[in-house]
Amino acid sequence: MKTNSLLFFVLMLTCCCSSVKSVETNSKTSLFDTKWIVKTINGEKVKIAKESMPYLQFSDGTLIGYSACNRINGAYTIDKESIVFDRMLSTKMYCHETQEIEQLFMQTLHKVKQWQIKKQTLQLLDEYKNVIIELEQE
Repeated sequence: MKTNSLLFFVLMLTCCCSSVKSVETNSKTSLFDTKWIVKTINGEKVKIAKESMPYLQFSDGTLIGYSACNRINGAYTIDKESIVFDRMLSTKMYCHETQEIEQLFMQTLHKVKQWQIKKQTLQLLDEYKNVIIELEQE
């Protein structure tokens, strides 16, 4: 009887610890497990066709995305709330309809110094902690 009780206790403890760990992981990795669609740049709503909407995806220090015309990729480093983008590359297509948005997005992305997630919105901030790009989960 004691062996069964001890086995049940160990099994319950293992299950509880596993579920707590997965909740912690999910909250910490929410930045990484999603496609982030740009909604605003410098406080202005991005108004272009859905298929041209810029987006970012973060995974293991690698950033991939779309800038309204071209595919982008590079590296990033996160330290608490700070973020640094590095080795950014882009294809070089020209899209007349989305050129302004693409240029604004890329210029603003280079100014990003910090990040935070509030109410399922990823906010990218400049050095003065102003929100300069807002993205929502797809």
